[in-house]
Amino acid sequence: MNSYDILVLDEAKVFIKAMPKSAQKKLVKAMDYVRMGSIKKDYFKKLTGTDDIWEFRIADSDKWYRILAFFVKAKDGSVTVIVASHGFEKEGSKTPQQQIERAERIKKDFQLANK
Repeated sequence: MNSYDILVLDEAKVFIKAMPKSAQKKLVKAMDYVRMGSIKKDYFKKLTGTDDIWEFRIADSDKWYRILAFFVKAKDGSVTVIVASHGFEKEGSKTPQQQIERAERIKKDFQLANK
């Protein structure tokens, strides 16, 4: 089983700090599972129709929190790190397109800055 490093960008850190402590604990647990290579859609899911954007999925007190993320891959295709870009409180059944586009922009900028 693969293990992964997770880099949490500043924008995601600010959002996470504003989440209720109970939701933060659930997120830490989800990130720990993913770090250990356990990727299950209950807590980390690939968003279809995106440029390989994933979401950490946290439900807490009738609220749904999402932290969008992407994989950074080496030239051989192996994953070097998972980058958590930003977060938001989800209000509907679908992830808002503007949030996906934001994550894709952050991914593109990150890749350009880290060539």
